[in-house]
Amino acid sequence: MIEKSAMTKEESAELREENDKVFFPSGYKFFSTHRGPRPGKLHTFLGMPGVGKSTMRNSIIQDLSYHSPGKKFFIWLSEESEKDFKTSLSYDTLVSNNENILIYSEHKNLELYDNLENAKEYFKDILAKSMCDVFIFDNITTSQLYGENFNRQAKVSILLKQIAIEMNVPFILFAHTGSSVSESGRQLIDSNNIRGAKTIVNLSEFFYIMQMFRVGENRFSTLRLCKSRNQPTKHTMFVLEFSEITRSYTKDGSIPFKKFAEFYKESNKL
Repeated sequence: MIEKSAMTKEESAELREENDKVFFPSGYKFFSTHRGPRPGKLHTFLGMPGVGKSTMRNSIIQDLSYHSPGKKFFIWLSEESEKDFKTSLSYDTLVSNNENILIYSEHKNLELYDNLENAKEYFKDILAKSMCDVFIFDNITTSQLYGENFNRQAKVSILLKQIAIEMNVPFILFAHTGSSVSESGRQLIDSNNIRGAKTIVNLSEFFYIMQMFRVGENRFSTLRLCKSRNQPTKHTMFVLEFSEITRSYTKDGSIPFKKFAEFYKESNKL
């Protein structure tokens, strides 16, 4: 039997206050338009291999480290070694010596992930011990934990959601598009283009799509905010500015749909 649970005025007011609060200030408009990364929520970035997702990962670490000093980050890597990751961060002095960035690479324990239940327990344990304020998973779709079986991917997606809620920290995930998507085809990417199961798309409260357009010799890196649950947004399309010095996106700017459509229409196509 299901018992009725009434919502009091006090509880309603507390929920509104929490939903309106900025927990992690950000210099990026694509974050600040929905009051920054949200504790206990999944934030998924989708893009083709090579579009700049790892650059975005580092940029987010730099941004949040600057605006929320002292916060602890836990980075789970499925493709890079710990050394590769540290090298990619070494170009920015703000984070290159940051002791609050904890790193785990799956390269250390490939055999661990053969058994899903053992892998899940290990994942939960190592995350709990990290006591992090922000968790970043790069890349979920190439992770040994996630696997290639759709049923397993669905289970791991639900696990991620559960742990995010339990730890009450933002989970920032990066994902690849499927093999059917190619840059030369000039296809407009959407959430259905994610590699593997769609469960993580459905469970994510915030979903971003990164897509680069080449117009002649110029490159335009764009980001679209496709989902923002319980957070009304003023802007949903952005262009990213890349710095060769820090090898990161130094800033972003909102763009109207008409400008985004121009990138798409004029982009190079084989």
